[in-house]
Amino acid sequence: MPICHIYNNKGVELVHFNTENFPDLERIEVGRSSSCEVSLKRVAESSISRRHFYLQRHADGSWSIHDTSSRAGIVINCEKVREAPLHNGTIVRFGQLFFGFGSKGVPSPYILTWNNEEANMTEFGVLWEGVNSVGASHDNYVTVRLGQVARFQCKITVKGSTITAEPFSSMTPLYINEERVEERVIVSLDSLITLTDIDTHLEMSQLPSNYSTTVGISSENASATQPGNATKNVASPQNLQVTQSLLIGLAIIAAIILFAFFLVQLIPGFTTSAKPITPPSPRYVLHSPSALSLYGG
Repeated sequence: MPICHIYNNKGVELVHFNTENFPDLERIEVGRSSSCEVSLKRVAESSISRRHFYLQRHADGSWSIHDTSSRAGIVINCEKVREAPLHNGTIVRFGQLFFGFGSKGVPSPYILTWNNEEANMTEFGVLWEGVNSVGASHDNYVTVRLGQVARFQCKITVKGSTITAEPFSSMTPLYINEERVEERVIVSLDSLITLTDIDTHLEMSQLPSNYSTTVGISSENASATQPGNATKNVASPQNLQVTQSLLIGLAIIAAIILFAFFLVQLIPGFTTSAKPITPPSPRYVLHSPSALSLYGG
């Protein structure tokens, strides 16, 4: 029963579903359209096509993935493909989203970090098992749009605990710990990887393993083959933090209001007695002699 996951480029799970939830279907469509069996309408950006790809079930129980002439296509190990067999752990990039097949189809424990001085923040991109492209183009596994970073700067390959890096070409300078490299080399944690003029660091991810956000395709909806139906999954730590902040803010506001109320009661002469307001006499506009007789005129 393969479990399928869809992540953003930070490794946050956006959608998950079980292929066994669609027992009567040989083909499961995935895309932004609400008519897809797995609709990404609420989580995908415009680069994702309405019908981006579909999963095909075969007689022997295996699965394959097929592009449906989408704009961004589907990419495996930095190679754009039209179709490919799926195995436990297969990672497929489509646009800036990632499809993971099976229990092993999850982000690797490694990330690439860099300092964005203009935004005064540290940014990161998740690395995936297999080949990861890095560069300024959004058509990369990790996008670094700073300095003189080339559109396609380098490739970082993750195979278990072994990580290697190599430049895309001799025209895209790559430095490992301040030494320029021309071919594939092994890198280790905390290695300094310089993309032309931007320093990045290879680190372990601090993202919790259960860090997921919103949509899970429910088995009830799937068995009824109602496309696009979904149920909410466990809220993310970010959402919980926002909720806690709102509750604290509301509690502070309530305390201020109560304090102001008691303060008004304690200050002599601050309150005033209310005088009844006498409404003005109604003024009638009479338009006919018959109306005068109604009012004694």
